Amino acid sequence: MKFSLAIKFAAFAFLVAGVSILFTSVLTYNDAASLMKDHSLQRLAKDLDRQISSFDQKITQMKNDVATIARSESITGYYRAEDKDGYDELSNMTSNLLKERLTLELMGLMRQRPEYIQVRFIGKSNNGKEIVRIDKRNDEQQIIEESDLQKKGASSYVVNTLLLKENEQYLSPIELNREYGNITFPLQPVVRVASPIYFEGEVLGLMIINADFNILSKLFRNPPDNVKYFIADNQGDYLLHANKDREFSFALGKEAGLLKDYQSLDLLQQSTERVKISVLEQQSSNIITFHHQIDPLNVENILVIGSLVSHELIEKDSASFGQRMFTRVFISVLLLSIVMAWLSHRLLAPIKHLTHTANEIVKGNKNIVLTNNGGSDEIAVLTRSFNTMYSHLDESKNELKIFAENLENQVEDRTAELEIALEEAKESAKIKNEFLATMSHEIRTPMNGVLGMLGLLLNTQLNEEQHSRAKLAQSSAESLLTLINDILDFTKIDAGKMELELIDFNLNSMLGEFSEAMAFQAQNKSL
Repeated sequence: MKFSLAIKFAAFAFLVAGVSILFTSVLTYNDAASLMKDHSLQRLAKDLDRQISSFDQKITQMKNDVATIARSESITGYYRAEDKDGYDELSNMTSNLLKERLTLELMGLMRQRPEYIQVRFIGKSNNGKEIVRIDKRNDEQQIIEESDLQKKGASSYVVNTLLLKENEQYLSPIELNREYGNITFPLQPVVRVASPIYFEGEVLGLMIINADFNILSKLFRNPPDNVKYFIADNQGDYLLHANKDREFSFALGKEAGLLKDYQSLDLLQQSTERVKISVLEQQSSNIITFHHQIDPLNVENILVIGSLVSHELIEKDSASFGQRMFTRVFISVLLLSIVMAWLSHRLLAPIKHLTHTANEIVKGNKNIVLTNNGGSDEIAVLTRSFNTMYSHLDESKNELKIFAENLENQVEDRTAELEIALEEAKESAKIKNEFLATMSHEIRTPMNGVLGMLGLLLNTQLNEEQHSRAKLAQSSAESLLTLINDILDFTKIDAGKMELELIDFNLNSMLGEFSEAMAFQAQNKSL
């Protein structure tokens, strides 16, 4: 099947454009997929960073609350009253009334902060005996009776807080709540913030707030799709995990979860960069981690906060993007091919007309008229050139016809001339042969007479020298006669009657006679 040039151009455009655009699209898709993945990871890293900032704000709020209470009038009034036998003249209240006022203030604070599960006022004396303590149980506040108050002087948070300066606060590690040294059940992860209480330049006690870590970290409990948040301490123990059963496994005597899950990544190793993005090839995931120092006063109080990002959503987005891109590419290539076919048809129409005209000329059609649009493009120039060539071709055909007729006449005249020349040559050859035959015959007759005389001379009484010279003359005459006979042989050759003769001769005698014949001339030339 033959296709027109326009269809071939369209097919060629479809092939070239399709391959080029498809190749470019594949590279673009790969780059776009990589960029989408990187952009998604950077966006999720920023989301995680915002979550960490929100968590820090809650910790900062706890520090501000505990510092405010530690400097409150109820606390300072209480110590003034204790210093003056239980009565504070400035507030006109006893120490017990000041404790009650402090209790009401603490209860109001706990109502404002649902994450606060315990607030305590602990004195330095009496082995860190609790002075005021309010617990939240089942969303209800309970004031602990005097008989149930504990001595916390040996607790690490009490010891560390009493060593701080007036404007500093203590932040405990995130750990499970303990009562009387034992972990409470159900498990209650808490974080403690404490502030030392200074009175007249001396540390006399501390205020401490226990917050529910589950509430503080609530933002991390609702991650985006295909993302799982986790928080671990500096030992790799999960403090927060998508599977709550894996939280605080190390504190409960089991293996630290982070070390078990990501042994090859060494996520506990601090990096110079604040955020670290690692690849989990086998899980087709990435893990984003922040090493966050939660307490500026304790360099060891570091949290590893991270998110496990599945590529499934990114791959779905990439696949959807790829499908849309390839559909658009196919439509673009198809439209380009249609436009190319239309343009090719428009541009190649004059060429098709020229092709048709050339075929008609080949068929011998002389009624050919080529239209010219008068343009200045290459096709218009080609049309004018074709018209000029066709007119010149017609003129050349007429000239060639005239030349052929003249050539035929010239050939006839030249042929006649050649026939006449041939007859003349034949006649000349005939006359030459007759002349040679006549002359040879006429010359041979006297030569025979010479030979006869020389034969008679040799039969007379001659001395030896005379006999030798007469013999030489006889030999020369015979040679001349032989030459004449040879001339006659030419006439025989022309007549086709040449005959070869086989004659014996004496080579020594012939050479001797030849040298004697030439001796006279050689002596004359002094040779």
